[in-house]
Amino acid sequence: MKSKQIIIMLLSFIILFSISCKNNDKTGSGDGGSEDLTATIPTATGDPATDLTDAYYRGTISLTSYNTSATSGITKEELDNSISSGGDRIVYLNITNNQLKFVSEDSNNVGSASSEHVQSILESELEKREATPVLKSGSKYSVSELYDGSNYGYINKLYIEFTISGDKISITYIVGLSTDNVGDDGVNYKYSYKTTYEGTLTKYTPTTTTSGV
Repeated sequence: MKSKQIIIMLLSFIILFSISCKNNDKTGSGDGGSEDLTATIPTATGDPATDLTDAYYRGTISLTSYNTSATSGITKEELDNSISSGGDRIVYLNITNNQLKFVSEDSNNVGSASSEHVQSILESELEKREATPVLKSGSKYSVSELYDGSNYGYINKLYIEFTISGDKISITYIVGLSTDNVGDDGVNYKYSYKTTYEGTLTKYTPTTTTSGV
């Protein structure tokens, strides 16, 4: 597996998913060891939400911090560069029956596509996603997901926390990957990362009809 393939896989996991140690200067940290950074990603807490209004939201969130760790197969510098060179994330979110669906795309991948075309694609992807029950603690809502693919050499975790004010959502999105896997080239790729994005989403009316949850 080449370095370019590793970076593509890295970005793919960020696209597919889904507070502490916040670092607003966007500087990566870690000493290049084999730390599992997914273990530092929060888990949703609280009681099942019962007061959310069904709605669709969209907007852009920006990278506010990241941590990386690399032991073999790829360098920490390569991980840092692939993350820091990424664009903002275009986000579409749906809340139905106190459950959440979420999809995002790197703005660098959009190219010259029209906003209408991007919206159509992301709304279609949103419809396919499985909904996750939302938990509430105080005024904060949160969801988290963990995919334990350790049998295949990786663990993927995401955490989303948000508050609602009128037609807007203030959102924090944390996603991470830890992998220890031998590539087709026989090299053991062992690295981990955690990224945090923040921003505001605004309620809107979708152009396509999704099936709900």
